[in-house]
Amino acid sequence: MGKGIRFFLSALVILLLSAWLVFRMMQPPETIPYFGAHLEGFPIDAARLHNEFAGWAKKPDFIGFFQQWPAKPDLFDESATLASLESIGAYGAVPVITLEPMIIDGDREVVIPAQEIIEGTWDEYLTAYATVLRQFGKPLILRFAHEMNIIRYHWGSTPEEYEQSPELYRQMFRHVRQKIHAIAGENIAWMFSPNHQPLTSLDPPQQSQWNSMRVWFPGREYVDLLGIDGYNWGELQSGGNNSGKSHWQTPWDIFASPLEELRALAADVPLLIGETASIQPVDKRAEWIEQLLQMAYSRQIHGFLWFQVNKERDWRIRPEEADKFYKLREKADLVEASTWLQEIIARRKPQPSDSSRAIE
Repeated sequence: MGKGIRFFLSALVILLLSAWLVFRMMQPPETIPYFGAHLEGFPIDAARLHNEFAGWAKKPDFIGFFQQWPAKPDLFDESATLASLESIGAYGAVPVITLEPMIIDGDREVVIPAQEIIEGTWDEYLTAYATVLRQFGKPLILRFAHEMNIIRYHWGSTPEEYEQSPELYRQMFRHVRQKIHAIAGENIAWMFSPNHQPLTSLDPPQQSQWNSMRVWFPGREYVDLLGIDGYNWGELQSGGNNSGKSHWQTPWDIFASPLEELRALAADVPLLIGETASIQPVDKRAEWIEQLLQMAYSRQIHGFLWFQVNKERDWRIRPEEADKFYKLREKADLVEASTWLQEIIARRKPQPSDSSRAIE
């Protein structure tokens, strides 16, 4: 083969490779994230949803709410829960329930002892709750006992017993899941959603080696989705879950290392940012949202839930900021969030029968 032909073929290969790279760059990212919002307050009705998202170009894929347990197992209000789910479903979104095993007593949060749940004291409530979820009949996400790795919640134990909590938490998670799954397993995706910082003390903030995500993880067969929570509190912050002074953090600062730890628990499980937001100013937050989307592409993150609440800080995202998420959809062949979730539920592994199995 002559030098001229070899040169021509080499140039042709380079040209074709360059064209392919340009083509790939013009295509939508492989992971287009779904977008949703957490709301404060319960129940949720159609008027509330209309007011919250007025001005948005498109509706959220997910809408979340926070729900505590009743004062007694037989005092559960089925109608309010079903009405909230149906309002969200009728609005065209997938419900995301953050189910918090605690009771609100006036202005106090009273954590329900894990042993009560494990031993069946609350089975009547769990059965009634599962029946409502089955009546709803559409796919939803259940985020049970979130951010268990910060002492702010210490689910199932007292703050003094926090270091002994992981084993109780795992048993509690499995028991709750099995009771609800037996009745409403066909339309629920279960999310394990720790905080990005494992804090054993808030003031001052402290971390301990024992408090890893792994010690809380209930097991791959009990989890359909992985989630992680984290916020950018900006330059000055006190109170909240990350007590003490803070500084401006990019999404990479907040999530990069914890994402690796979370992925190691179950590499085949889809991952979402279960709860996030950034404070203003507007110009810096716009850049922060862009960085969040870039992180989604490179880390195969399937969605975000923004904390759409004015609490401690005004975290609420404005319609034009939310549009950044939806503009990505213009070239993407993205299925509806409910379809995506139903496919995940359909692929789940068989439900174990032993709720007290230890994790090695």
